[in-house]
Amino acid sequence: QADDFDFLKLLGNLYFLIDKPKTAYGYYKRAVEVARDDPAVNPIAVTHIEGRMAHTRGEFELALDKFLASTSSTTFRNHVGAVFDLGCCFMALEQWDQAQDAFTRTLEMWFCS
Repeated sequence: QADDFDFLKLLGNLYFLIDKPKTAYGYYKRAVEVARDDPAVNPIAVTHIEGRMAHTRGEFELALDKFLASTSSTTFRNHVGAVFDLGCCFMALEQWDQAQDAFTRTLEMWFCS
């Protein structure tokens, strides 16, 4: 079932990237449901997906909480996508300095890893 989680998350990500938030939300929701029944799925990855779900609904404060939780984990801290999502969330909340810091960290992770 971990593969199902990854596949559903991938589909959600693709729809998220092409600005189809309702479709992305549906795939993310299903991925979270699959993850609940599979102990092999990293719970921090689920928290990140829950952040994306909140972001697709325009619930940016909740998304921020989820992204901060997922990026503070030692097992997920260096996940470029999570830090990038954090920057996008800060932008949506018009917290420009924090957004810049997150995007700078994203670039550093991307090019210095």
